[in-house]
Amino acid sequence: MKSLASLGSMLLLTVTFLATPSKAQAQQIGSQILTCSSDNGRRQSCPSQYNPISNVQLMKRLSGSASCTQGRSWGFDSRGVWVDAGCRAQFQVYGWSGGGNTGNSTTVRCRSMDGSFRHCPVNGWVRSAQLTQQLGNAACTQGRTWGWDNNGVWVDRQCKGDFRVWIGGRPGGSSRVVRCESQGGSQNRCSVNGFITGALVEQQYSGSPCIQGTSWGFDNRGLWVSRGCRADFRVWVTR
Repeated sequence: MKSLASLGSMLLLTVTFLATPSKAQAQQIGSQILTCSSDNGRRQSCPSQYNPISNVQLMKRLSGSASCTQGRSWGFDSRGVWVDAGCRAQFQVYGWSGGGNTGNSTTVRCRSMDGSFRHCPVNGWVRSAQLTQQLGNAACTQGRTWGWDNNGVWVDRQCKGDFRVWIGGRPGGSSRVVRCESQGGSQNRCSVNGFITGALVEQQYSGSPCIQGTSWGFDNRGLWVSRGCRADFRVWVTR
């Protein structure tokens, strides 16, 4: 018969084992509501509890006459949300609960030639990215002249640089494939039954690029596409 001390040690080991999060658990996506305000029309950055952020959607605009347009008066980077030009709003911020720029990473060189938009794909699900070296005279400003989506890094307006990109597993949970098409370059919305927590391009059919935040994205009403983007999207949904 085992002693009480021996049984106590076994119980302690069992509790410790159950309390230790697995690697898969550390990569799950969580979310928070974040309010960010551009006071007096100035640019303002609002940090998130998640680092890196996987995606952000505008939930409720709080500013009066000032509009909140992604890429112009609001956007996000790996650490938080930024607003500008008087935009004030509540945002749903999704991030990796494991936190931090950790795990596998690679360096990508991406150049905007002749001032045109360019997307540089990466093999894997991009969790975060940062500029490590600017190569030209044109400023590389995240959210304006460069950024990233789940498939790679994009640059614009003569931005040229080397970027460190962190790659990880896709979000956990149930997902489905939704086809959404922009006909004639106009914006189109595709409804999804449930609340979207993450999405990526599964297969692109258009000649025009499908770039998250530029020609496609999602919010609380579903997927949207524009500028001729036509693709099948892998969408993670919660009810």
